Amino acid sequence: MKLRILNRWIILILVVISVAAFTPVQSVASEPVEISLRTLDDRPPNNLMVKQIAAIAGIDLTIVFGQKDSPEEDCVSINAAVADSLIGSRSADPCSLEPPTVRPDALLHFAVPRAQPTVTEQGMAGEYSRVLQELADVDVQRTALNAVRNGSLELEDRALASYVDRIRGWIDFLERADYDPDRLLITLDDNRPGPLSDGLKILFGQYSHYVTDGTDEGMMLLIARALRERQIDPPSTIGMVFTAPGDLVSTQPLESGMMIENILLMTDWLGLRISPNIGYYEPWRPVFWFHGAGAYSSNIEYLIRETSASVGDRPVIVADIARVNGGDELLIDVWRDGAAPSNLCGYLAWNTCSNTIGSAIALWASIDYAYEHTADPEGVRAGIETFLWSRFLDDYFYQTQIRTEISNIARSEGADLYNLSVEESAHLVDLITQRLNEVWNQSENAIPVPLRFVEPLSSTGFVVELPWNRLFEIELFINDRRGVLPTIRPITEK
Repeated sequence: MKLRILNRWIILILVVISVAAFTPVQSVASEPVEISLRTLDDRPPNNLMVKQIAAIAGIDLTIVFGQKDSPEEDCVSINAAVADSLIGSRSADPCSLEPPTVRPDALLHFAVPRAQPTVTEQGMAGEYSRVLQELADVDVQRTALNAVRNGSLELEDRALASYVDRIRGWIDFLERADYDPDRLLITLDDNRPGPLSDGLKILFGQYSHYVTDGTDEGMMLLIARALRERQIDPPSTIGMVFTAPGDLVSTQPLESGMMIENILLMTDWLGLRISPNIGYYEPWRPVFWFHGAGAYSSNIEYLIRETSASVGDRPVIVADIARVNGGDELLIDVWRDGAAPSNLCGYLAWNTCSNTIGSAIALWASIDYAYEHTADPEGVRAGIETFLWSRFLDDYFYQTQIRTEISNIARSEGADLYNLSVEESAHLVDLITQRLNEVWNQSENAIPVPLRFVEPLSSTGFVVELPWNRLFEIELFINDRRGVLPTIRPITEK
């Protein structure tokens, strides 16, 4: 009898151990962790995403805008590309920014901005035609890099000379700043693969071990690292699957190589290594799905289905970089056709590949932190679904299916897409809202998002705003709340 009872206890203990191994580690802190962020970047999409990521993690995030010379903040984002405002800063003298006073243990993000100011639609076209397209030429890239290095080469092209002057200004800023390179993340805005990009990474690498491409993901990665430094036992590995290895971004090997480099730099910034062996990965931790190639691969549908099958019922975060400024319609179509992940926790298809990747990795860190520190998994899931709906609304419905159409209408009416009047903005908000409703209804509610807490979009409704009077910096809310995280009432509480 005693042996039988002992065997039952042994079996019970083994069952408890097995269940615990597949359950998120949860602990309760006495008070929510507080993290403060100072930034020069007040663009709507950035700040909404930062707030949502912080809310998923269950932390109290305080955001301070502007050049406040005080050392209190945990994180500082010196996004020089958008100091004071996007329109004004890119034409400002870079030396007008003074290195701020920061705490010795603060995390910092410094953004090296693009070549010319973005003031009007005509200015945007001029920027790309006069500088960025010119920098596609390898010889021009080498000339610009040499001018940056030695400071003595005269450039006949005024736009290119202005760009070189800006780069010198940012290097001068960092020389005066004397930041801890281990805690400094540098992003290069709008640089293309080639000698110039590689040379700038070497030059700026004197001040930081982490120099990557993009800009908008910088704040997200700051918060992600702050979260990991506050974790009890942060994981050292991120499980990652690829839709199309060997053809991740495009048919251009340089671009594919740059994206791989960015992934490695961003994960290294967070103290993570990549593992494709998700079978050895805790089943409750999110898997990172890197979706590239899009129409470039002939067997992409098969690869999407195979990847979904390999993920199984694990939570998955998808970084969709098959195209810029929106998501891959083929990916969504295959998901609708029965191959969607059963536990989708994140979908991002932002304006650039680097921004998409960095923000998705930050979301992964936030979810991982949340399940270590919270005893409210339902609240975490509600936050995840809120973020998921926000990204589908913006990255897929708006950016992929609506924005081009609305832009064409605005141009035909004589509007400047980068400097809309108040009346034009109100008119376009009405058009966007109408088209979002139409596109959603046409989809027959078939977006494959496994909802458990958040009500469907058709029931919840949404709000559209253009706070900067531009068609890119748009705010889409899935209800009319303006808090840190849009409050969604769980369906179970009806």
